[in-house]
Amino acid sequence: MASVTLVRTISFSIYQKAKYSYSAAIGRVTGEEPLVTVNRPGSIPTPGTVVCFGAAGATAGAIAAFIACPFELTKQAAQISVLMASNNNKSSMDDPVRSSYQQKGAFGTARNVIMHRGVRGLYSGFGFHLHRSRLPQIYPIDSAKTHYQRNCLTTAADQPVKMPRIQFNKASMYRGLGVSMARSCLINTIFFSSFEFLKKKINALPDPVD
Repeated sequence: MASVTLVRTISFSIYQKAKYSYSAAIGRVTGEEPLVTVNRPGSIPTPGTVVCFGAAGATAGAIAAFIACPFELTKQAAQISVLMASNNNKSSMDDPVRSSYQQKGAFGTARNVIMHRGVRGLYSGFGFHLHRSRLPQIYPIDSAKTHYQRNCLTTAADQPVKMPRIQFNKASMYRGLGVSMARSCLINTIFFSSFEFLKKKINALPDPVD
């Protein structure tokens, strides 16, 4: 939960700054800034506003992916250790790579990933994560990222890691979609409700200049 809050807070900050930067750049080229256009009463979306907000969102998503990827990888490692313990599979427990993630906290898991795969190991699956963050939430990409990160965590560093295929017409690529949607709806409801509440309170504060 803390990692989600951190990533979303940074993402919002980057989006706000990028939005103004792109608006100013587009204004220098076209003669009118998209933010001026969108705040005009009765305005409708224009190519300029679509490009401005789309580029700002893609920028925020790309930078947020760089921050979020290690958190998601350590979460994967924790889930793998829980599954191993519940299955009580002897062959899995005897695997030195898999068993090394047993009973580790977040920092211990991160150290373990670095030990097995180096610092770059924390960014296993970053390409999938980047595409998922910059594009609309396309679930098969998220599934492929999860499979690839799991393969990285359960494969020795000197062994090749199997690269999953993104198959949009395969039902198994959508497994867990309902749970993911419910989680996203709950988190976004809390996040945006809090955001709007705090914004309203801040806007109601007296102007210090007056």
